[in-house]
Amino acid sequence: MLAVALVSVAGFVAAPHSVQASGVDEAQRKVDQLLDELENLRSQLEQLDNDHYEALDRQAVLVVEIADAQADVDAMSAQLGAAEQVLQEIALQRLTSGGTSEMSPLFSDATTYILAEQREALGGLALDVGNSNVDDLEALLRDLNKARDRLATKQAEAAQVVATIEAKQQQFAELEQAYVAKYQQAEAELGEAKLRAEEERRAAAAAAA
Repeated sequence: MLAVALVSVAGFVAAPHSVQASGVDEAQRKVDQLLDELENLRSQLEQLDNDHYEALDRQAVLVVEIADAQADVDAMSAQLGAAEQVLQEIALQRLTSGGTSEMSPLFSDATTYILAEQREALGGLALDVGNSNVDDLEALLRDLNKARDRLATKQAEAAQVVATIEAKQQQFAELEQAYVAKYQQAEAELGEAKLRAEEERRAAAAAAA
């Protein structure tokens, strides 16, 4: 009987400790959950910040690349413009003198055409790059079209980068608000000192790992 009584007393005494330990575990679980949420929000903010600065870096590179591509387009356009002026004069002289000829679409993209009969006359045409013939002009035009395509591609990418920067800035602002609200919630539930202590405990554990 005495043994049974002792067991009963021991069980009675142990029960409050078990309940108390369970309560402590639950409180710590809530603390850990709050800290996990804050850590997750901080990680997202850091990633957005990195993405934002990467986009800014790419934008700076594109500014230089676009300027170079535009310079290439301008230089080749100037060369073709000089040739176009001479060709227009040749065509006008031929037409006013009663000659006839077929049109070649060399400058069709610029709404200007070369008279087919003037191919030989172009053999001695002087451009900035030196004496050139029609084949040289056609090669220059192809290069110009490629340069324009490169420029357009760079400009399209630049527009996309600007959109990305603006989106990252908006996402960061919204996430920052969420982080501040969550941090204020943690301070209200745990107290400022408790929150700081738990954060320091986590930081120390992470450093030791």
